[in-house]
Amino acid sequence: MADWLPQRLPEDVDAERSLLATLCAPGIGDVGKVAARRLTKEHFVHPAHQAVLGALQSLLSDDLEVNAISLKHELERHGTLNRVGGFPGLVELLAAEDVGRPENLVDLLGEKLRQRKIIHVAADLLRKSSKEEQDAASLCAEAMDTLSSISREGRAGRVTSWSEILDMMEAGEAFRDGDGLCGGYWGIPELDEEAPIPAGQVTFVGARPGIGKTALGTQICVESAVKGRIPLFVQLELPEKTTRARVASYFTRTSVRKFKEGSYHPSDIEAMRRQARILERGGIISPRQGTPWPNIEAMILEDMEHRGSNLVVLDYFQIVGRPNVGKGSSEAYAFAKVSDSIMAFVKDHQDLGFVLLGQLKTDAANGEPRDGHVADSDRPAKDAALTLMLWRNAQGAVWSVLHKNRDGAMGWRKELAFEGWSQHFSLATHETQPETPILQKAACGPQGRRQQPLEM
Repeated sequence: MADWLPQRLPEDVDAERSLLATLCAPGIGDVGKVAARRLTKEHFVHPAHQAVLGALQSLLSDDLEVNAISLKHELERHGTLNRVGGFPGLVELLAAEDVGRPENLVDLLGEKLRQRKIIHVAADLLRKSSKEEQDAASLCAEAMDTLSSISREGRAGRVTSWSEILDMMEAGEAFRDGDGLCGGYWGIPELDEEAPIPAGQVTFVGARPGIGKTALGTQICVESAVKGRIPLFVQLELPEKTTRARVASYFTRTSVRKFKEGSYHPSDIEAMRRQARILERGGIISPRQGTPWPNIEAMILEDMEHRGSNLVVLDYFQIVGRPNVGKGSSEAYAFAKVSDSIMAFVKDHQDLGFVLLGQLKTDAANGEPRDGHVADSDRPAKDAALTLMLWRNAQGAVWSVLHKNRDGAMGWRKELAFEGWSQHFSLATHETQPETPILQKAACGPQGRRQQPLEM
């Protein structure tokens, strides 16, 4: 890889020396100890400085006194004293000018490290591209995933005072992520009241195939657009025209089949014309199944910048492309990495609502689902702020349960009336029993049935 690297990489050896001299001074305080724990050997380019850091961190971890003598003994124990030029070299290094705020130098070296990492990513990309070792899509996905990780490393957390709690109260602020914004709407008033879709956090919806999770995703997009949000439906499973047909069906309450056949009525066209302003708010992208998350993230970011989208519904988690992981790592680990990346992305965009749809295992057909029933990895259900599970009972009725509700009560368990032919969920007026499972898929409703268009 050296052939692809520039002659000089970002570094600051003087800053490295000053930082070590400060941290290794006798009587290092708590601030210095915290700064030392933030460092890794990667922060230093000089081998001698890497060796001294290793000795310093060993002393701190054992709660031993830090001075020139104790550092000398620790370097000898590690077999690295020769790297610093023996004891005279160590004394000379520790004589460098110290600083009053070592955390500033930690931040400086952290920035230099991130710059070096970016250069290495670019060099690796150039090398692999020139040798055509991987296809372009895989190369781009790997590079974007690594760059996203580097970007997150650079965001230092800010410690806030508890006094800001009083400031928020006096300003009448809501104590919710996303500055109290609602990230989206279910279109089921009772559920919107009990568990509104949050902004800045992930909402997970899990169901077996054929239960209606994609239909619920459609409903969330449409109802949220009606209420002023700007949704983006990321549809990995269905072709884009099928998704359009589902949206049209929801608006007009006409069978999806009629839109797919082109046999819809002129009144349907007129009904859609009345919703023109709402239609302008919605967007659809249909990446191929297996598209890696970094590629999807880039598409979302582009839409956020171009259209100002502030709600994403992704259908569905298990067909997002998994990253390459080390040998011996399981599929569950790869899926967990995808979940981690999605959670980090949403946390970085506090005004964004994000609904992640997911498939459940076959076991979930035998009763009320649990988090462990999420196919391939239970991480999305556990990591999300809000988790809703759907299933059918023996009578074919769709039931829903809130398994997790970070901002409210859990255990909301209700039967839903589902008009599959028009992609519409509502709360059932008469409940059946939820306990008895169903093993066969129930019919979703009449294919050609028409009702009055949705008025908005």
